[in-house]
Amino acid sequence: MDGVELYDQNTGALIGRIGDEEFKVLTTYLRLAGEDVEQEQDHRISRLMLDIMRRESQRVGAEARNLPELGQPARGARSEVRAGRIVEVTTLLKQALGDRSEMILRWKKE
Repeated sequence: MDGVELYDQNTGALIGRIGDEEFKVLTTYLRLAGEDVEQEQDHRISRLMLDIMRRESQRVGAEARNLPELGQPARGARSEVRAGRIVEVTTLLKQALGDRSEMILRWKKE
């Protein structure tokens, strides 16, 4: 898969395109929110979900900064990359959400 295009189901507008790893981040959080990502391609995105993702990126980022000091630089680097992916997906979705409390997201795999 080369990437995934994300769309606002209500407006049909293209939100943006994300890579495979960012898509894995998105589907992980959708699963945690109870969404069936295997069978469905339209999913509810709420402000609460994005807040949870933002807090998780902060936690993972803090972990990434501490791991090298604990003698685990490779794990710290992986955590830093993961935090960056969470931020990228969260920022994209938050911009698309705007003032709404929730939206329906759909995607198209390329």
